[in-house]
Amino acid sequence: MTTLEINFLISLFGAISILLIGFYVLLKDYRSELNKVFFLFAFSGFLWGIGSGLWNLFGISTVHSWLYYFRFYWIGVAFLGPTFLHTCILIYKKRRHTSLFLLYLPAFVTIIFIYSPFFLYQSPYPTVTPFIPHPLFKKGFTFCFLLYLFLGEALIFKKYISLKSKEEKEKIKYYIIGSLLPIVGAGITNLLIPLTGLYSLSSYGFMFFVLGFLIAGYGITQRKLFIDYREVLDIVFKELTELVIVTDFEGVILMVGDATLRELGYSSEEIKDKFLFDVLAEGRKSQKEIFDELSKGRKFFDKEIEFLSKDKKRIPFLVRGFAQKNRIILVGKDVEAIVKESEQLEEKIRERTEDLKRSQRALMNILEDVEEARAKAIEERNKTMAVITNFADGLLFFDKEEKLSLINPVAEDLLELRATEVIGKSFGELREFPRMKTIIESVKSISKKVFRKEIKICENLVLEVTITPVLRGKERLGTLLVFHDISREKLVEKMKTEFVSLAAHQLRTPLSAIKWTLRMILDGDLGKISKEQREFLEKTYQSNERMIGLINDLLNVTRIEEGRYLYKLSSVSIESLVKEVIKNYDEQIKRKEIKLSFTVPKVKLPPLKLDKEKIKLAISNFIDNAVRYTPSKGKISISLKKINGKEIKFAVKDSGIGIPRDQQHRLFTKFFRAANAIRTETEGSGLGLFITKNIVEAHGGRVGFESEEGKGSTFYFILPLKSKKIKNGR
Repeated sequence: MTTLEINFLISLFGAISILLIGFYVLLKDYRSELNKVFFLFAFSGFLWGIGSGLWNLFGISTVHSWLYYFRFYWIGVAFLGPTFLHTCILIYKKRRHTSLFLLYLPAFVTIIFIYSPFFLYQSPYPTVTPFIPHPLFKKGFTFCFLLYLFLGEALIFKKYISLKSKEEKEKIKYYIIGSLLPIVGAGITNLLIPLTGLYSLSSYGFMFFVLGFLIAGYGITQRKLFIDYREVLDIVFKELTELVIVTDFEGVILMVGDATLRELGYSSEEIKDKFLFDVLAEGRKSQKEIFDELSKGRKFFDKEIEFLSKDKKRIPFLVRGFAQKNRIILVGKDVEAIVKESEQLEEKIRERTEDLKRSQRALMNILEDVEEARAKAIEERNKTMAVITNFADGLLFFDKEEKLSLINPVAEDLLELRATEVIGKSFGELREFPRMKTIIESVKSISKKVFRKEIKICENLVLEVTITPVLRGKERLGTLLVFHDISREKLVEKMKTEFVSLAAHQLRTPLSAIKWTLRMILDGDLGKISKEQREFLEKTYQSNERMIGLINDLLNVTRIEEGRYLYKLSSVSIESLVKEVIKNYDEQIKRKEIKLSFTVPKVKLPPLKLDKEKIKLAISNFIDNAVRYTPSKGKISISLKKINGKEIKFAVKDSGIGIPRDQQHRLFTKFFRAANAIRTETEGSGLGLFITKNIVEAHGGRVGFESEEGKGSTFYFILPLKSKKIKNGR
């Protein structure tokens, strides 16, 4: 491979890499002006690289093709400087859109010039490079390019020096490294090394630009380099009327509320470069106490702290301090204002009390009974409000017109609402609040008699919503919504399911290996064994099979709960499927001398769209239970019939032990086995009916049973002739 071909491949790889980095940064936040300009910067590098490679590879064929690729290369180079300086200006936060014309003017002049006849100048090496840029153009462009580099680096270094926070300096460091790396690297490979007479490494200088773009792009996207939290906090704190001060962990003041500035007598410019101890009456000692409080692992503290105003006046505040990531937030209220408000409130209470006493004395003789009733009503109301306020669940009460008239603190926290904002709004009007919108879309209406549903509000919040009408006699007074936070229960259930799945997967592999080994021994593949050894190994094999069955049941339950129990439909004859399952139990039926009958309609049943393996498992679970819990010489009747002309019913009736009435409500739940079933048959997981119920319901069907203890049971499921579409992972 020639040197020109190597140069072309390096340029091509580098140019495409730079363009992809630019696209990635743009797609991360296409609304950001910085990301857009960085993409233009990367696109200029792409044009430069592609033009350089094509110029080196194909340009030597003819003067015309050489000149075409040479000008293409210069288009990319012309915009490198302006786009680099533009990104630096945005980092420095000096946005002057009116000067962008001047910023990019040299680039457009360059493009005009390269198509001018004054651009070309006869080269001393016409066989390699027929022409070179005019000396005046070359000097002028070099000066502009170096000026752009110098100004850009100066701006970001000035930004770096002006930052006080170590975190912010760490973030901007990525862009500094990314911008300096191409200058230093390319200077070594394309300037210093060629001075020694070695030119073979000059093409590798372009790779430093690729690495520089990668580091700078990482700084913009992953480190979230240019999110200025002060702009956000300015908006939040502007209207606060209490003390608000935000610092970093070095005590540098980052943000102060407008009310705090007025209270302490400072302007925002005066407070900008101060430390926390500069505005504390006890100075560094008081600051150390605050930082020590939060360094003990406490999330917040409450204490009285004296602040020092600009005119050296001590102002006591009741302060709550928070430690949030790399910030310390102090929020408080003037103690004197608290005392004054308290005194005013006490005075109003005293005045009101005197008024009430005078009224009470005037009406005592004629309103004693009424007063007693009123006192009781107030007491009951206070009790009710105390219960509502301290209730562990969230409560919303809507009146007859479905307008919100009551909300307790727990509901405010769970639904991110404030009573002052939502009281008086109708159920439908609450859609403007994100969490209530989710609930309204799930509930649809609150006019139902009783309604209960689990609703996932967000990733870490699941609520059980109960809607109950509030009645007085037959009159409907309103509707009560109760929100019970079941997020922890759901998390525990998920952790349990994941543990069961992990344990089952870990056990299935060794059990399968044991099954394979035992089968080889029993089949004589590993040599002859004695009768006693065979009996022992047969028992071991059967125990291992039961364990594998349990593991498979656990995995099926886990897949059902996680929504990964997939279904694959095909046209199936359910009659043939039942016969196939019955055949598997021939040996057990003969051993227990059970009389089994299978009844099918005279008219052949049509094939159904079913998941053959899943329905086969459901049929097997019903028949297995009948065989297992029917005593010797008992009876089992299996039937298939068409009902209502639209459904098929499969039923298994036995003369077995039956199910106690007080335990029947727990059938089809996980791990349930009736007490008499456990005494009769010690082995069993209690998962078969749960799995069957989920399989049948996934096919649009339903399950049911009839049972009487000591007299037997009938289990059945009903499937529609036209199956509904099954969603995988139901």
